[in-house]
Amino acid sequence: MLILTTGQLHAASLVSFAILAYAAAEFNGNNGVAKPRDSSASCSRPKNPNSRLNPDQQYYSVNETLAITCDRGYELSNGKTKDTLTCKNVKWNKKKTDFKCREKPMIMTHNITITHDTIKVSWNSIYSRSYHYNVTAKCQLKRNYGVECDKKGETMSHVKNNATEEFIYGSLMPFSLYTITFNEMFHYGDGYQKEIRKTISVNTSETGPEPPCLSKDNNNPKIKWNISNCHGHILGYELTCIGKRSYNASFAEQYVINISSPRTEYRLNKLKKGTNYTVLLSGRTSAGLGKSSNITFETDISEPEPPEVSGMLVYNITDATAVLPLKLVAEVNGPISAYQIIIKKLKKKIPRKRSLSDMCQRNEIPAFNSTASNDLYITAEIPGSALRSTFTIGDGNMYQGYYNAPLLPEAHYTAIIRIVSTWNKVTKYSCSEYDSFSVSPRIVKKSNAAWVASASSLGILVIIFAMAIGYRRLSRKCQRNTEEMESISLINKGNVDTEIQVKDLLTYVIRKKKLEYENEDDEESVGLAKEYSSIPRDLIHPNIVATQPHNKGKNRYINITPYDQSRVVLQATSNKEDSDYINASYLDGYKKTNCYIATQGPLASTVDEFWRMIWQEKSAVIVMLTNLLEQEKAKCVKYWPEQSQQYSDFTVKLSGVKRTTEVVIRTFRVKKEDSSMERTVTQFHYISWPDHGVPKRLTGLRSLLKRVNECNVPGSGPIVVHCSAGIGRTGTFIALDCLLKRAEEEGKVDVMQCVKKLREKRVNMVQTVEQYIFLYDSLVEFLICGDTSVEVQDLYDKMKGMEWIDPATGKDRYTTEFETLQKFSDLYMFRPCRNAHKQLNKHKNRNSEILPADDVITHLMSLTNENGSGSYINAVIADRYNKQYGFVITHLPLKETLADFWALVYDYSCMTLIIMNEIQDLDETYPAFWPESGECSYGPFNVQKVLTKRSEGYTVTSLKLRKQKKETPVHLINLIQLEDWLMHQCLPRSDTVIKMLTEVQSLQQKPDDGTVLVTCWDGASRSGLFCAASIIHEQIKQEGLVDVFQAIKTLRSSRPQLIENKQQYQFCYKLALSLYSLVETYGN
Repeated sequence: MLILTTGQLHAASLVSFAILAYAAAEFNGNNGVAKPRDSSASCSRPKNPNSRLNPDQQYYSVNETLAITCDRGYELSNGKTKDTLTCKNVKWNKKKTDFKCREKPMIMTHNITITHDTIKVSWNSIYSRSYHYNVTAKCQLKRNYGVECDKKGETMSHVKNNATEEFIYGSLMPFSLYTITFNEMFHYGDGYQKEIRKTISVNTSETGPEPPCLSKDNNNPKIKWNISNCHGHILGYELTCIGKRSYNASFAEQYVINISSPRTEYRLNKLKKGTNYTVLLSGRTSAGLGKSSNITFETDISEPEPPEVSGMLVYNITDATAVLPLKLVAEVNGPISAYQIIIKKLKKKIPRKRSLSDMCQRNEIPAFNSTASNDLYITAEIPGSALRSTFTIGDGNMYQGYYNAPLLPEAHYTAIIRIVSTWNKVTKYSCSEYDSFSVSPRIVKKSNAAWVASASSLGILVIIFAMAIGYRRLSRKCQRNTEEMESISLINKGNVDTEIQVKDLLTYVIRKKKLEYENEDDEESVGLAKEYSSIPRDLIHPNIVATQPHNKGKNRYINITPYDQSRVVLQATSNKEDSDYINASYLDGYKKTNCYIATQGPLASTVDEFWRMIWQEKSAVIVMLTNLLEQEKAKCVKYWPEQSQQYSDFTVKLSGVKRTTEVVIRTFRVKKEDSSMERTVTQFHYISWPDHGVPKRLTGLRSLLKRVNECNVPGSGPIVVHCSAGIGRTGTFIALDCLLKRAEEEGKVDVMQCVKKLREKRVNMVQTVEQYIFLYDSLVEFLICGDTSVEVQDLYDKMKGMEWIDPATGKDRYTTEFETLQKFSDLYMFRPCRNAHKQLNKHKNRNSEILPADDVITHLMSLTNENGSGSYINAVIADRYNKQYGFVITHLPLKETLADFWALVYDYSCMTLIIMNEIQDLDETYPAFWPESGECSYGPFNVQKVLTKRSEGYTVTSLKLRKQKKETPVHLINLIQLEDWLMHQCLPRSDTVIKMLTEVQSLQQKPDDGTVLVTCWDGASRSGLFCAASIIHEQIKQEGLVDVFQAIKTLRSSRPQLIENKQQYQFCYKLALSLYSLVETYGN
């Protein structure tokens, strides 16, 4: 027995505690496993930083297994983050380098920017000092989505080292699939290296298509073409037809036709004779129009229009001469080369008129021959450009090689005017015959007595003759009056009378345009085009002064010259013959003589004369409707200074410039050398009117007309208006101003008569049929619609005013404005919907009253019918704010149109889908058309759900859309579904709609970010609200104004049923007020 004292016991306890503590430490350090007694046969703990061991101990027994797990951001040599080791007789079963945790090579995050011919790959490299790297990237063309396309950019490689870098692959094919393979080699300090490979697929975007290949048969007005789809899906075409005549520079004809795909031919109707036509055709993809191809051809001339000479009598008849009144013939069917005056000797005084056709077409009508009978001869030929108002037959002079022989006394004649048209070695004639006349007897000198007797007899004969002539003229006048009354009666019966009450204007235009749609395949003009074609064109009065050799150089266009009777005559400054000439014409306005001066764009040689005219006529306003350069052609010289400049005797100083979106307003101070007076002249330079065309928007033109009339104070001279030639845009502007003033005072307009009166003063005013129709469209816009825009800061006050109820009608102004919109929409209701009415397509329409018109229908390319034509879907394209065809509007798909719906999304690159209904709120005829999870197939399309994000009142679902065909591009789509507008509710919540707009704006920040598809249960009643809200939002942001009426009118031109009632119309105003508050808040 061992007995310890208290002190000894205390010491023993300390020793025991130390032994226990050591044992515990050994046990715990080996995860509860004691260290082997024979350490010489064990494996030591591997030194591997950045890792975790399990078990973690100093020594490991033979055949004991150790698990190594690398810390986050590190990996083993084999690329794994976890591995096991086994102790085999002192050594581990793997090399030290095999289980070392190295910093994991980071694959850089690549930012990819794609255009139609470029792929740019950039990144920010993330690496440490433990390794460096280099990258090899190979771009390879996998396929073109078009047919028989070039193989541009098949394989290209780049190599880059450590840095913030980018690869740019250029000269690629649009509308193609490329793969980019990255080989990234990482080098570590211990000699170890590792390669990582990654491949991504990239689709280059669509671009405008290549120029089409055009062809035309010689004797057929049909244009045919084929076009490559290597640049994108072909959605349609734009055809521009331009007609010109090298022999008549004042002639211009131009129209634009939008042709839907898949048509590849178009019949050119209503071509004019003797005209050189250029047809330009451009294809359209989702990226817009491509480059155009053109084909040029010339139509044959035909017989000139015979002049109307009935009622034009030969007069001033002597014993050898007679005066023949002449009339200019318009160059309708070809150039007027010459006027031939043919004399036909008659056996009887008043013969029966016979047909002239055989005689007129004879090439060998003789000249006068003193040895021949001269029963029929050409007495004179007058060049087409030198015709005067009268010609004296028998004056004994030579005219173009023809002797104008004196007439025989007491002989009976008739005069025939033959119009000669020669072009390209082809000659055509037309003739008109005057009433017959008798030459006076030859006067013989006699004795005084005999003379007195003869004089008495002659006096009696003269009185008798005068009475006979008077009776004859009275008879003819009565006959003409009868004919005129019959003509007036026929005019009224034929609805040719063009004077219209303003209240009837819209109905009139609708009737005319409906007629055009119904007869669009006919070669003859109808409707407004026929009205325009009936107005006399080309020269109708003499222009002798303008065509004098010393004045010809002052005319910008050789055939656009002022008439002698209406030209502006400058005060002569010298003895020079040309000092009084300028190519300018007076024109009458509404109840005001010489209200305007229409002139050409000044030439460098006529700027001095231009300012002389401004001063002489006391003009205070200049309206300039051209740009200095258009389509790379000079249209007008810069006739004003940047500061101050001398023009002959006049000093012109620029004193101020103001600019708006469409108008530049310049103010000048003008002073003449010998005068102390200084005058203010204001120039309104309208920059948005294309040559031979019409403005696309009327807002700026409305403002221009208002400002011009406000600036032209009483006492000022004529308003000077010019474009390039001074007839097309100039004539349209003046006509519109006159028509609006008459409408304001009389409540009626007459476009046709207005243009006729302008052409009496200057040749070919209102130059094209497009400009003529534009006058009607503008009148409807200004007189029926009125100015409906309002500055955003005044919106609240306007809305309060619109609540006022007119006691006479019992309607507030919301109702009145909406009813006007309804009437205006009738313009679009009668357009043909032939595709929608086809038997094989009828079952694809939810509502037979809501159908796509042929000129705005969407054509599917991904799905085709049995005959190869594109499949049909009830959908239309519509314009967004400043983006043509930015919306696609359709109804929710039927069960049988699910594939068509996704083909629509795919073909038109719709990146955002707006659904204005909760699908679950509808009946079983409205199937779900995207998967709740995973992937679903719809015809040849696969749709995969990626993500759903819920917001208050709506959800955003991200989808992937691809065709099942191999190597087709994947479309990323965001589907935004409105959920808090139930079917029984009249209107949605405005805050939800605004949040959806903001969502779309964040998703589509670039102009080329695809099309927005908007759909609802019937494709109209709800879709219009979102589209209108989008346009109004942009109006506020871009222009600082709101025009609800114009926003909806624009949309209704594609689908007239949009915004179906007054409640929705008024809601748009309230939405605008909320949007303004939102924009103002963010702006502050």
